[in-house]
Amino acid sequence: MALSKPSPVLMVISSKKDEEYIEWLENQWSFLFQKIIGMQRLFRYRRQLNLIAPLSYYILTTLSGLQTLGEEYTSLIQIDGSNKIGFKIPSKLRRTIMVGVNCIYPLITSIIIPRLMRNSEEWEKDSVLFILEKLQHINLILFYIFGSFYHFSKRISNVKYATYTRLTDDYRKFYRLLGLLSTLEFGLSMMIAYRIKKYEKEKAQQQSTESTEVSVAGPRCTLCWSSRKDTTSTPCGHLFCWTCICQWISIKKFCPICRTQIDGGQKLIYINN
Repeated sequence: MALSKPSPVLMVISSKKDEEYIEWLENQWSFLFQKIIGMQRLFRYRRQLNLIAPLSYYILTTLSGLQTLGEEYTSLIQIDGSNKIGFKIPSKLRRTIMVGVNCIYPLITSIIIPRLMRNSEEWEKDSVLFILEKLQHINLILFYIFGSFYHFSKRISNVKYATYTRLTDDYRKFYRLLGLLSTLEFGLSMMIAYRIKKYEKEKAQQQSTESTEVSVAGPRCTLCWSSRKDTTSTPCGHLFCWTCICQWISIKKFCPICRTQIDGGQKLIYINN
């Protein structure tokens, strides 16, 4: 029976089936690790341990040269997208790249990138993670429009699908319409995200400038909010400008910060620094 390009519906169904089986494996692995290392360590290393379920699933299927259960359910066969003449099974290297990207990508976005950028500004880390997230979004839009590479990992490794079954309704027009709507939504989200990141960057720069100005000008007086001049200490240890605190106690006989009484017999301490 001749192979042909499958409908996007089959690829979506296949992916959802695989996700169900991987989720079942995650529950089984979690139960096993809970018995071995305990709940506390399981929770601490849950992100790393979550890689075991998809890796074990794809090692037993894709890397072993077999169909996944989802592919078998929908009669899909992986083919080498770079082969222009006929259909060819992807090489071991292509399948390894596909599985590696598919399994490790969540680890990169959740652990590796935040650790590499731990000394960066928050808006910079958020921007990198936002771009990585949008790569998945762009890949999905291209899938809706062109009907190939439902997963980003398959686009990277150039692994496509072929099938020997046909659907009576192809739904390609519906998916193209969905792709156009997703493109519009993507453009609006990018515009909003750009304005938010620009505001956060400007705010961070403004705070940095203000802190620099304070460090250069010296500490501020809490009465006049300017750089302290002729620093003077009250008996309770709080610092003000000489003129500011003198004017204050001429009206109110207590410290403006802690409200400690400043009697006439007590003197302000002029700090000549």
